Amino acid sequence: MKKILLITVITTLFILKTKAQEMRGALGVHPLNNMISWRSNINKKHFWDYKFEYQAGSVSGVPFVNLSPQVNICWRRQNNEFVKFYWGIGLGLETFVPRLAIPLGIEFFPLEKAPQLSIGAEASPILISIGTGFTTTIKGDFAIRYYFTKKKKND
Repeated sequence: MKKILLITVITTLFILKTKAQEMRGALGVHPLNNMISWRSNINKKHFWDYKFEYQAGSVSGVPFVNLSPQVNICWRRQNNEFVKFYWGIGLGLETFVPRLAIPLGIEFFPLEKAPQLSIGAEASPILISIGTGFTTTIKGDFAIRYYFTKKKKND
């Protein structure tokens, strides 16, 4: 099971990297939440943020993989070359249960020699539908992203 999961993760990362170069977005790694993400652009006022949280393990010897996808539409309030502050709204699944998220985040571009590399922090109040009611939580996140940008042609 671990081999299958590893092959799946490697294949997914390869496909995302290949497509990222065509689509000019960002591939993100979220080490605290076992998550990978795709962000649609680096400088526009609004962007799409796709997140895939994953867990793998076994219960009573039966292996499982749990994927929790989430799609956010976000707006950048502060948008310059060094820092970007954003907020948004998103929908996702928490173990097949619908959830609503309101991400609030900040993204820094600390390296002058690598302007495509960013470090970000985010807090998302989350509303999860349970039966006939709801429960709320706040999810914190940390991400490292690499933006694939167009290569400049040398004359």
